[in-house]
Amino acid sequence: MARRPRRSTSAKSPARTSTPQPSAPQPSLGSTPAEPPGEFTGRYLVLLREDDLSSGLQALKSRAGLSEVCSSADFSHGEVEMAQASDAEIFVLDKLKVAVVNADPTQVQGLSAAVADDSAIMAVEPERFMYALQRAELQAGGAVPLQYLRGYRDAVNHLYDALAVESPELAEAGIAAAFADTAQFTWGLQATKVSQSRFTGRGVRIAVLDTGMELSHPDFVGRAITSLSFIPGEQVQDGNGHGTHCIGTALGAKSPMTGVRRYGCASMGEIFAGKVLSNGGSGADNGILAGINWAITNQCRVISMSLGAAVRPGETFSPVYEAVAQRALQSKPGTLIIAA
Repeated sequence: MARRPRRSTSAKSPARTSTPQPSAPQPSLGSTPAEPPGEFTGRYLVLLREDDLSSGLQALKSRAGLSEVCSSADFSHGEVEMAQASDAEIFVLDKLKVAVVNADPTQVQGLSAAVADDSAIMAVEPERFMYALQRAELQAGGAVPLQYLRGYRDAVNHLYDALAVESPELAEAGIAAAFADTAQFTWGLQATKVSQSRFTGRGVRIAVLDTGMELSHPDFVGRAITSLSFIPGEQVQDGNGHGTHCIGTALGAKSPMTGVRRYGCASMGEIFAGKVLSNGGSGADNGILAGINWAITNQCRVISMSLGAAVRPGETFSPVYEAVAQRALQSKPGTLIIAA
C-alpha cells in the first residue's frame, strides 16, 4: 500500500489552508439532505484482540477467506485515503485494533463462529450510518431521546439540590443565573464554571470529529488548525454547520473577533478538525473510526463527537465502540472520548 500523506494545515491562520473555500452560501442546519441507502452499509466491524493484531488478521483471513488488507499504519500520521480503505476487503485501524470488512453472509458466519470459539476475534457487528446529533434523533422518530431528557432532568435537579442547601430562594436565583446568557458568557460556560477557570487548553490537542469546519471563520484567525476529511469526494470545509458549531463550543476564542459573547471552552487549544460526516450530516463507521485512529495517532488528548444512529427498542451499546473508548483512554499519553 503506497503512502499518501495528506497533512492539510497547521497554519497561523485558516486563510493559509490548502482546502478550497466555498463560492456560495452553504446549507443551514435545518436543510434536509438526501438519505443514505438504508441504516447499514453492508460491511461489518470486527473487534480484534488488543494484544495480538497479527493473530486477529490471520483469523480474519482464514475464517472469512479474505486477503486484501488496507491498514491505517500504511499512511503517514494516520491520514487514511478513505477511497482505498473502502475498497479493501479488510480495513484495519492499527491504534484501535478494529477491522472493517467487506464480507458476504457466509463469511460473516465464519467470523461469528470465531467469536464463539474465543479466538483473536472478539466481536462482530454490522457497520452503520451515523448522523449529526439532530439527524440521529430524526432517524429515531423525530423525538428527543428519553434518556437525553432524563440526563437533562438529573443535571438540573442536582444543581437545584446543591444550591438549595443554603436556601430555596438562593436556589431559584442561582438556577436562573446559571441558565441565562450574559453580555460576557453563554449560559453553558457559566453552568460548567468555564467562565471562572484559569485554564485555556494551551498545548492540548483536541479533535472534533463531525461535519468539518468553516476554515475561514474570523473567530479562529491565528489558531493552529490541522484538518482532514474522511468523506470521499468532500473537503474539510463545512457545508453543514454542525461541525463548526461543535468546534466553537469546544475551542472558541476567549474574545471572539465577531464581537459576540464568549461561547467556547478551550480558547487556546490546538484544533484537529476531522470531517467524518458529510455535508448532508451522515457518515459510515469506517470514517468515524478512521478519524478516532487519526486523532490518537496525532496524540490528541480529547476527542469530541456529537453523532449517533437510530436505536431500536431493546438495543444495547456497541461492543466495538465501547472497546475503542477504553483503548483510546489506555493509549499513550491517553485520549479521552467525549460523545454526546
